[in-house]
Amino acid sequence: LAYHRGEKVTPLPPINPPLWIIIINPGFEIPTKWAYNNLDLSLIKREKNNTKAMLEALNEGEARGIAKNLFNSFEGLIIKKYPEIGKIKDRLIEEGALGALMSGSGPTVFGIAQNKEQALKIYKKLKSKYKSIWVVHTI
Repeated sequence: LAYHRGEKVTPLPPINPPLWIIIINPGFEIPTKWAYNNLDLSLIKREKNNTKAMLEALNEGEARGIAKNLFNSFEGLIIKKYPEIGKIKDRLIEEGALGALMSGSGPTVFGIAQNKEQALKIYKKLKSKYKSIWVVHTI
């Protein structure tokens, strides 16, 4: 579990069964310094209330619960300036991902699938549109 600005990390137990994840990088960069300089910290304090629910879902290894509790403070800011991020999230959900989220300050986006078969199905539907797309699983 990473918190604060990501420099504080607490190890979590392995997720069992592993989560199957589709990762898409849109091929452009987002300056991290710009993202941090423009982040509204008051929004973080209001919106960051799902940590307990996320930890419970992680401990149970429940993909739907994990997907339901995804949160990234940067998303609103980044999607406003880089709408392609939101479009990628929407496509992942449309194709069957349980949830999707931008990673860190972007631009990479990931979607959580119910299982390996669903992840591969989503990958096959999106691989012609996105050059940098992968299917991975947690360890």
